Amino acid sequence: MPVSSIVLHLNPEQELRARAIEEIAAHPAFLVGEPTQRLLPAALETASEGENKACWRWVSDLPGVDFVEVLSVVFPPDPLPGPLPGLRAWPSQASTLNRARTGA
Repeated sequence: MPVSSIVLHLNPEQELRARAIEEIAAHPAFLVGEPTQRLLPAALETASEGENKACWRWVSDLPGVDFVEVLSVVFPPDPLPGPLPGLRAWPSQASTLNRARTGA
């Protein structure tokens, strides 16, 4: 189960940048943070190395993404039991995660 911490360098064109952020945020393997200028922090968690490679190809080829900066990649031996203590969602995703948890 690879887990990658990345920073996406986005295109300067606003429309391309906005579409890229929307598509990445909608992808179930990505957790995105708040964009800062042209940078988008994200985490990628997949079930297998093959799925991880497929997600990398997809995000790298996405219009609006100019460069993918890798901060770290870890391969935990077993699936994590749940959220790590103190880990919170990014502010833009908190309401979505809350709705998912409550079934609203």
